[in-house]
Amino acid sequence: DQARILEQTLQLLFGAEVLLFVEYVEMFVPVLYSALIGGLWNLPNAKYNVILMNMSYDAMVREVVTSLGYGLLEVVSFVLVYFFLMKRYGISALYQLAFLLESYTMTLQGKLVATFVIIMNSTTIHQGIDPTFKFDWDA
Repeated sequence: DQARILEQTLQLLFGAEVLLFVEYVEMFVPVLYSALIGGLWNLPNAKYNVILMNMSYDAMVREVVTSLGYGLLEVVSFVLVYFFLMKRYGISALYQLAFLLESYTMTLQGKLVATFVIIMNSTTIHQGIDPTFKFDWDA
C-alpha cells in the first residue's frame, strides 16, 4: 500500500515538473525572441537576416510588443498553474521549477538557448538561405 502511494506521489511530482517546464518555456521563449529581434535589428548585419531584411522600425517594435504581450499572457498562465498546484496538491510550483532547472541546468536550458541561437543564426543569407527559392544551379 505504501509503495502504491509513493509511486502515485512520484508520478504527481513528475507530471507537475513537466507542466511547469512547459509553462516556463512558454514564458521564456517570447521574451528571448523579443530581445533577439530588438537587438539584431540594431546591428549592421540585419540587412542580411531573412526575418529582419524588409522590416521597418515600426514593424520591429510591433513584433517585439506582440511577443512580449504573448509572454505576459503566458506569465498569467504560469501564475494560474502555480495557484492550482498550491491549492489542490500543496506543491510549491516555484520550488519545483527551481529544482528542475537546477538539476537539469546544462541539459534543458543549454539545449533551449543553443537551439534558439542556431535557429536565429540560420536565417542569415550568407548561411545559404535563399528566401526567393531561385537557386543559381549553374554557379
